[in-house]
Amino acid sequence: MKKVPNKNIDPVLVDIKRPDFNYEKSMHGDRLDLSRVPQVPKERVQRTTKKIVLGFSLTLIVILIIFAGNSFIQAKEAIRDTGSAITGNFKESINALRNFEPERAASYLKKNTDEIGTLNTFLNRGSSQTILGILGGIIPAFKGVGNLLGGVANLNMYFIKLSERLDDLERNGFSYFQHDGKAFISSLQNTRDLIQDILKESRSVKNATADLKNLSSVFSNLDKNLGNQYLQHSADLYQLQGFLDNILTLLNSDEKRHIAIIFQNPAEIRPGGGFIGSYADLTLDHGKMDSLDVRDIYDPDGWVSEKVIPPLPLQRTTRDWAARDANWFFDFPTSAKTVAHFLESSQFYKDRRTVFDGVIAVNINVLKTFLEVTGPVNLPEYNKTITAQNFLEEIQREVEAGKDKKAGEPKRILKVLTPIILDRLGVLDNTNRKNLMTTLQEHLVKKDIMFYAKDSKIESFLQYANVGGNIYNLPNNFWGSYVAVVNANIAGGKSDAYMQEDVNVKIDIGTNGSSLTDLTIVRTHTGNEEKDPWWRATNQDYIQVYANPASALISIKGNHWRNSSSGFDYKGNHYEENPDLKKQEDSAIFLNGYNTWVLGDKDKKVFATWFTVKAGESKTLALRYETSYANPDIVAPGSIYTFVFEKQSGVENSLTATISAPLGYKWVENGSAVYVYRNNSPDGRAQINLTLAK
Repeated sequence: MKKVPNKNIDPVLVDIKRPDFNYEKSMHGDRLDLSRVPQVPKERVQRTTKKIVLGFSLTLIVILIIFAGNSFIQAKEAIRDTGSAITGNFKESINALRNFEPERAASYLKKNTDEIGTLNTFLNRGSSQTILGILGGIIPAFKGVGNLLGGVANLNMYFIKLSERLDDLERNGFSYFQHDGKAFISSLQNTRDLIQDILKESRSVKNATADLKNLSSVFSNLDKNLGNQYLQHSADLYQLQGFLDNILTLLNSDEKRHIAIIFQNPAEIRPGGGFIGSYADLTLDHGKMDSLDVRDIYDPDGWVSEKVIPPLPLQRTTRDWAARDANWFFDFPTSAKTVAHFLESSQFYKDRRTVFDGVIAVNINVLKTFLEVTGPVNLPEYNKTITAQNFLEEIQREVEAGKDKKAGEPKRILKVLTPIILDRLGVLDNTNRKNLMTTLQEHLVKKDIMFYAKDSKIESFLQYANVGGNIYNLPNNFWGSYVAVVNANIAGGKSDAYMQEDVNVKIDIGTNGSSLTDLTIVRTHTGNEEKDPWWRATNQDYIQVYANPASALISIKGNHWRNSSSGFDYKGNHYEENPDLKKQEDSAIFLNGYNTWVLGDKDKKVFATWFTVKAGESKTLALRYETSYANPDIVAPGSIYTFVFEKQSGVENSLTATISAPLGYKWVENGSAVYVYRNNSPDGRAQINLTLAK
């Protein structure tokens, strides 16, 4: 044990010892005269007191935060769980609204009302119990939670009102349109105003989440969810707002407005849909249907004074081009614009200065859907009962060989039938109305119904909503394959009603990003046992295959040669040229060795040829073509290859697409080097995105 030296023992004992004072020098004998110790300055005492108070305060805050920790965790969990539920409900409600299912949307939004109410109650209970109450005055950002919650509640309320408005339009919109134009316009105006409120509130919610996202991962996730699952639909709402603005301008016009409804018969297919045998002039007056005049397409065509050169494949069947053949373009807006032009140029409408603001294409099988919900229609004067099952056959038989044809008005039966169907549609019960809306949605997806408007903003929305029938525009730096098979029955009777088409696409992608495509199209004619001759006619198909612009034909088998030119001197007889058709045909190059034309249309390469199938036969058209790609660096892990198949309106076909990845790669989506997509009835546009991986 080490001894401590005596010199370390201080002989002076005091209660408080100052380090800067010499106590030994102040000693006199055995005692210290404390009266001679200097006093501590007042300022120094104040500084010490402040340190003590500050230390106590900091200690108190630490204790407060520790005390609040449990509430903070509870708040985080409540916001996380409820926020997830709210955004999930928003997502489902928006999907329902997009599918025009307002009742289903309302059910999710009402769930949100309960979730928001529960969270609001939790966050605003006694201030001593919640993190918002404890820290709201110390950390201002926490106050933003209340603002965010209020904004979400307002947004939810507006969407509930929008669902109610859309539900009213679903229930009563057609009745308003038939009988009460003011109510129809008012309903659309209220919808437009609600969308404006939603857009304004959504901006506030977005700003609130942006302010809070750095505070906690809870709010960061909420910001992300709202942005990805909900606020991203602002673009949809802006488009819809612009659409409603212009529709309301149209409906509020003091002049009567006209819409052409063209009935396309898929039994005789054309690029834009079926042959236009009949149409209706829909007249609008201050938001109400003023009249619906159903006519044979040959009524206005008989009064066309304008002479226009028809498409080359039509020239051997008709010398003049008119509205009946004007849906020649696969791109429906181009077809619709051409139909409207021919109608307006006919003296039938020109003398009355009738202008068509839009065109609606309806395939005749949509009328079959109407009959499914309205029930059979008895037509005593024709001694017929028209049902969904016999509609096409009975109407076609009456048009081709009925008494009305002998009287020079073959489409009169449609004039008689259409008003009856419309009247029944106006009084459907709730169940049948819902079934009809669901089926009409399917028709829209299949391109059985397409819309075109001359107003650019309305047309922009129609294309944005994918109900305009426009050809898909390839985006910049598109890497993938675009395929469309487009048929045109020229002098082949009504044989397309019995044609089955199967499309098989095999795509091999090279290591430089280019691809080799083998396309086979099998068409089977099953009308050989039908009694009526128009069903048994040989199907004479002018077929066009749309591909990427940088595609080059390598081989083609199964096609036929047919001379389309009539030899008529159109230019010598002062016929005019349609600019859209001229642009197509001026680009055409005939490949003698292939009996095929190569032309351009809407940034696509088109291979066109004749493909004939007799009743009872099945034949195959096989093409091979190569598509080059200018950026070989695109072949890398994470790159996305897109396959787009665009269906022709009025054609039912099956699709099988086999896509092989470049050597050394596989697809993330199935973990294989080969991806196979099958669909027995593809939508109007099928799109597949595949991701490369090593």
